[in-house]
Amino acid sequence: MALPVVQTRPSRRFSRVLSFCCIFAALLSLCSCSQKPSKDPNEKMNRLNLFLDNEGVERIPAKGFKFPSLIDATELLSTTVATDLTAELSRGKNVVYCATYKFAKAFENRTTIGQGIPTSAEGIADELPAESYRILDGTPEDIRSQLAEGFPSTAESLDFLGGEEQWWCCHFQRSLPFLEAFERLKEPLAFQSSEGTLNVACFGDLRFEEYSVQQTLRKEQIAVIDFQGEDDFIVRLNTVVNEDELILAKVHPDESLESTLESVMRRVKNNPLEGSEQSEIRDGEALVVPMLTVNLLKWFSDMPPGFQTIRFRLDERGAELDSFLGYSSLGSDIVLRQMVFDKPFLLYLKSKTAEAPYFVLWVENLEVMEEFSAETED
Repeated sequence: MALPVVQTRPSRRFSRVLSFCCIFAALLSLCSCSQKPSKDPNEKMNRLNLFLDNEGVERIPAKGFKFPSLIDATELLSTTVATDLTAELSRGKNVVYCATYKFAKAFENRTTIGQGIPTSAEGIADELPAESYRILDGTPEDIRSQLAEGFPSTAESLDFLGGEEQWWCCHFQRSLPFLEAFERLKEPLAFQSSEGTLNVACFGDLRFEEYSVQQTLRKEQIAVIDFQGEDDFIVRLNTVVNEDELILAKVHPDESLESTLESVMRRVKNNPLEGSEQSEIRDGEALVVPMLTVNLLKWFSDMPPGFQTIRFRLDERGAELDSFLGYSSLGSDIVLRQMVFDKPFLLYLKSKTAEAPYFVLWVENLEVMEEFSAETED
């Protein structure tokens, strides 16, 4: 999607730059660390929030997305739930993977050889940040009761579990909100899929400018990792969770999810634009990202019976992931870049200390995007 480049008149640009410099200088003076490191890691954020309050700036807070009812994966004819990263990428097919599935295989392997059920992610799914998952067991009523206090929406989604069977479960939840919510765009994104052009809901900005504190904060949340052209680029969206990466890559797919992912991760590791001005969003550039929703339930066909739920949302407020695994214990020249995700692309979430992501999504069609509606509201 090529967008026209609009030049800013010098006089207006100078006044905006001057205004921005004043705001930025105030931000630096308030947010910079003192010579003696603070014992409170939240002090910098608290001082920034105080500055914004004093300036009368109303920030848009991140808030949780209320997922609709789960959809049986067998009803999603154009979406494949991968059990590992070796899944093939086929034209017109979304592919979704979450590392919680590794617990299913660990449970099956350990109970088969008489080692008992796994009690932690160690050696099973090291991709999962330790503080974001927990092991549960008991009857469906016991499990829902354990979840109800801290994770009511997850507990409600397990209403399909009944009876008095004993279940062993792993619950993983990770929230990556943006410091400053992006703008939900009022016009649809024309996403080009194998099924034709689809009008989908999106967020970002068609033309960034530094005319407000909010715009300044939003631009700071975008890091351009690599840009080879409007159909080949990688960006990182920075969230308040510094330990994790949210990577979006509009690239030509390889034969498998794994090979495509490895190619993108190599480029992210090399980070050719790091430290250069090209890693930053400039005035006049664009970033447009589709709203994404994954909300599925997959049953395992092997014995003993088991299931996996994957609920993922990416919108202007950030990313949320909730996954539940249950197993029956019966067993150079400046060119303004337009980074618009209007064609199939890869998204992954990864702990910076892990070798592999804990969530990967290849986006091809509307089953994981939100169809645009002018009347769409939260």
